[in-house]
Amino acid sequence: MSKRVVTVEDTIQFLNELLDLDRDALSELFIKSKVLCSNDNLATHPTIQVGTKDSLYTLDPLGLLNGLFGTDDFGWGYICAHIETEGPKTGQIIKFTLTNYKPPTTPLEKI
Repeated sequence: MSKRVVTVEDTIQFLNELLDLDRDALSELFIKSKVLCSNDNLATHPTIQVGTKDSLYTLDPLGLLNGLFGTDDFGWGYICAHIETEGPKTGQIIKFTLTNYKPPTTPLEKI
């Protein structure tokens, strides 16, 4: 069955279903699979999310998927991966959700 329209919510649900099938594989794919960008073109793309390593741009599957759906008003992609930070499953994805970034509503105080 083919879907003509896939929403960000559909994608998050699908990714979470895949986590239930094989959390280790999906965590490996989304966390450890980073490729170096061969130039600055992806880094300057208006919606693709890239990282940096040793002053070079990197791309991972989550950054690519987020690029498909665009960014919010603050430049964040809509899909967020929650990663375990403690215990035997440290480094594994717990779940995918909609990004819930909200900037501070008041200016930070000067120290």
